[in-house]
Amino acid sequence: AAKLCAGADSKMPGAGLAATIDFVWNVCVQVIGDDDAPDKAEDPDVQLEDLGIDSLGLAELVNQLELSFGEGSISIDDVLDATLRQVAAKLCAGAASKMPPPPSSSTSLTEEKKEMGTVVGAAFAIDIDLSSLDSTNEDWNWIRTTHVGSLPRNLPDTKELLTTDAIIAKQIVTGISCINDGESTRENYVSEALSRMSGIGFGIGGKSVASGCLCEMPCAADMLDVPLYSQRFTGGNGIITLNPRRPALNDVACVAPPVYAVDGAERLAMTLVPFLTAIKKVGRSPESCFWSVPSPGTLAMFCENQWSQEDHKAYVMAFARALQTEYEVIAATGVVLQVDCPDLAMGHHTRHANCTAEEFLSEIAAVNVAALNAALVNVPKEQVRVHICWGNYAGPHHKDLGADRIWPIIGDLKAKFILIEAANPRHVHEVSAFERAVARGDFNADQVIVPGVIDTTAARVEHPQAIAERLLRFVRAAGHPSRVMAGTDCGFASTAKSVAVTSDIAWRKIAALVEGAQLATKLYLECQAPVPVHQPKFNPTVFRCAVVTTKRETPDTLAYAGVLAQKLGGRAAFTDFFELSDATTGACQTAFAALRWAVDSPLAVVGVGDSGHQAAMTVRGLLEADKSVSRRPSCVFLTAEPFTGSSGSSSSALAALAGAHSRAVDLTCVNQNEDPAAIATLVAQEMAKNLGFDKRQLVLAPKKEIMTNTASVFPPQNNKELVVVVGAGILGLIAAKRLTDEGFDVAILEQRLMVGGIWSMYANSTSQVNSSEGGYCIKEFLPKAFEGRHENRDHSTAAEMLTDLKALAGSLESSIYTEVTVSKILGEKGDYTVIASHASGKPGSVAVIKARGVVLAINDRVGTPRPLPRLGLQAFEASGGFICDGAGDATTGYDWRGKSVVVFGMGAFAIENVRTALEGGAAKVTVVARRHGTICPKIIDYLNFVKPWECVEGEFKHDVGTNVKQMGQWRKLYKASGATTPECWPGKVKHDGHTISVSDIWFVGHHLGKLDTQVGTFARLQEGGVVLDSGVVLPCDVVIGCIGFHRSHTLAESLTGRSDLSHSNYLDKDMIYLADAEIDENAFNSFYGSSVTEDGKFW
Repeated sequence: AAKLCAGADSKMPGAGLAATIDFVWNVCVQVIGDDDAPDKAEDPDVQLEDLGIDSLGLAELVNQLELSFGEGSISIDDVLDATLRQVAAKLCAGAASKMPPPPSSSTSLTEEKKEMGTVVGAAFAIDIDLSSLDSTNEDWNWIRTTHVGSLPRNLPDTKELLTTDAIIAKQIVTGISCINDGESTRENYVSEALSRMSGIGFGIGGKSVASGCLCEMPCAADMLDVPLYSQRFTGGNGIITLNPRRPALNDVACVAPPVYAVDGAERLAMTLVPFLTAIKKVGRSPESCFWSVPSPGTLAMFCENQWSQEDHKAYVMAFARALQTEYEVIAATGVVLQVDCPDLAMGHHTRHANCTAEEFLSEIAAVNVAALNAALVNVPKEQVRVHICWGNYAGPHHKDLGADRIWPIIGDLKAKFILIEAANPRHVHEVSAFERAVARGDFNADQVIVPGVIDTTAARVEHPQAIAERLLRFVRAAGHPSRVMAGTDCGFASTAKSVAVTSDIAWRKIAALVEGAQLATKLYLECQAPVPVHQPKFNPTVFRCAVVTTKRETPDTLAYAGVLAQKLGGRAAFTDFFELSDATTGACQTAFAALRWAVDSPLAVVGVGDSGHQAAMTVRGLLEADKSVSRRPSCVFLTAEPFTGSSGSSSSALAALAGAHSRAVDLTCVNQNEDPAAIATLVAQEMAKNLGFDKRQLVLAPKKEIMTNTASVFPPQNNKELVVVVGAGILGLIAAKRLTDEGFDVAILEQRLMVGGIWSMYANSTSQVNSSEGGYCIKEFLPKAFEGRHENRDHSTAAEMLTDLKALAGSLESSIYTEVTVSKILGEKGDYTVIASHASGKPGSVAVIKARGVVLAINDRVGTPRPLPRLGLQAFEASGGFICDGAGDATTGYDWRGKSVVVFGMGAFAIENVRTALEGGAAKVTVVARRHGTICPKIIDYLNFVKPWECVEGEFKHDVGTNVKQMGQWRKLYKASGATTPECWPGKVKHDGHTISVSDIWFVGHHLGKLDTQVGTFARLQEGGVVLDSGVVLPCDVVIGCIGFHRSHTLAESLTGRSDLSHSNYLDKDMIYLADAEIDENAFNSFYGSSVTEDGKFW
């Protein structure tokens, strides 16, 4: 210290206290970035705080002084509330009190003891498609797809009839959600049911056993008006007569009471076996399949009544009694029962053409519905779908009864799914009839509408865009996509001998149906969003795997464990192999120590062998007992021989371990000689559970009053304590929760269809970077019963954030109004008027809401991404190049393997795309930015500025002094990994306005030589690469732009008429604007980033 102060060989200019004061002054000038400051301190007794040095600046000051005077020469406590003179005096007087410790050498992986774990796989590219492992939130929870029943019985390129297996496989490949056997084993859906009844002729298309059973089939009345056109139809054995001059004849007259055959149930069960076997082979559940049968009214319509002179009701009820067993046998298999009801629409202009509309509806249709409901008495409503159509034939249909007349009758059906024509030119407009049916209550809240969006009688293939637009109108009317399923108008082959369109066209139409439904989902989610939605689901998060066994196992078991570890290496991001000495707690401490700080990934602990099972459970138990850090979910797996240790069976031991935070899976039932790859896949599938997220969950069920117009679509107007929250993103939901807990009534108004704000619009679905702010941890606001409360922790992924946002929104659902746009906010001092409108445009959709207070939680920070210029695009794409913006998941489905990638930008979205590319197998990623920004390792951010850290076994202590030490370690990490040191150091940790990204991939990628950085800006694309403004050419296959967003700085001003914002974000006494918190851009807040969410928690 004396030598430093005397100036001998000192790196400081001058000597003594005065020189030290000037040195400290110049460091302070560097920290605050004052380029115009004098070289010498004008007032040595000025407080550091008065110089404008915040907490981050003080930390940087200590680091800079320690670099010059030695480690331990100054502490954070010495600079708190200190003057320049006091800091200099401390340096002069006490610099020798601590000597820096000698540098320590790290142990390489090859020098570690084997028991500490051998890294088997640490791959960026996972061998298996993670999305294929996610079995949650299947498409049947959203806009599903189906068809009415009959499909072409041959493939387009062959005349050979399809087998049941083949037709099921074809539907699955095409993407149909709810499938059947295509009616390929039946002549038609009518004769199949009649074959199990007595009292009816031989059936449609059959040979008559008695001339009296032969009858003319009903004639379509509209065909009587077009004699020239009707001549095209030959008649023959069709279900209805389309050529009046050549009536269709069939042996279906009812000459005796229709009675179900004694062996009918047994014969039907045998008929169903091939179908049930086929769907089981392909892993389809019966609930995702259907089997079609006629309604009692349909049989009464087709079968001429030559038996009873009683009224229609007695006739149709006889069929209902006969069909009851048929329905119940089918339902008992678990498949959905589809009841075909052309009698409710086509019946009016065929069998009952002489009736007026009123007579038909009251005396025929209503009676038919009652008969059907009676036949379904023992079948759950949820298992029934009903198809209504006006006849599957290419005619004028000008005598079809309008859907408006039929919907009141449909409303009485005992069925969850209503299938109805809506694609052909005669009925494409009748979505409006459905809208009116919903408003009247004819379509119940527990039902699903299945509109036909494919015309099965025309050869033209519908465009997916047209299909999507039709579906979206039904979605808006029904209120939620889960209440809409895309279907066809009717079947493609109502009988084996009548096909309106050929198989090549039919399958193209079905493919268009699937594509249109997917597009409808995409367009729905994109409504009011600034970026496209490329897919609604996040892939499951990658996981870490630890294979544990012991030396007490047999050589075969040890060999198996090694092979299993290798196979798991292709399914997990990291795989560790531990061959411990035994299963005691002492021996397991080595594995615990190796895994203790691996907190960033979900963990699979796989025990192999008898003692390996004990060891695995002990290791996981040690990790669970360690409360010094928050961990991601974990799961223990037992493989090979069953566990028979002293603690009991494997099942009981696993049950004791399984809890809300972790799971346990026994795979010992799988033979040890089973392919280890299959075991590894089972582990991966289990780990994938609940680690992804489907953004469609963020669409809330609509308010009943919005659907039915029975009341205002907005909250009551006479509530003097109502607070309006504008925006249902994370900030709006937090504010609403806090207000609700304080006893206020809250109305959350959200203009989009879904909650979640920017979290619902951004982040790559294939890989989500961890959030850079601990403030996004919202578990204190979640319902106590929510089992995922533990999962949202500091540095959560987007999928975890949205899981918790969904739970938070669910607890506030009664107060959330989506599709509501706020146009103006008037008033002051706790007396506000909010003018808003609902997107439906229905009566009552515009409201003037009186409010006690207003919270503006609106997004003006992250809007439309700034695109990179496309100069030279044609040449770049011609050479196989790919360019996109990096904020909106545009890289979904891209094959990264071996690619060279350039990412422009250095914020959170840039880091996320770095991770996405490297995890996908990219060979190299180069990040280009205007300046070298700051990236923080997650552990540094976590230890110092997020988690209040207690002293754990003397290893860490969370205090300001430790924080400063960790910042020094952070600086060393840059050097050790080979990452370029940020240009803002040693001045300060971040540039003005620069949010620090938090990521370990940055340092790992540099260490492996897969990642580097360049300072520059985009100039143009060229063949095989990109040119920077400096003229440097970067060869690459992919260019991704992450260069910020266009902001809406005037949104709050235009809504409120106010332009002045207080330091705490208040626009008025009880009106706060929390979308863009005003913070000191030089400030070191506790999470290194924006304090918007912190403000929402505090104010």
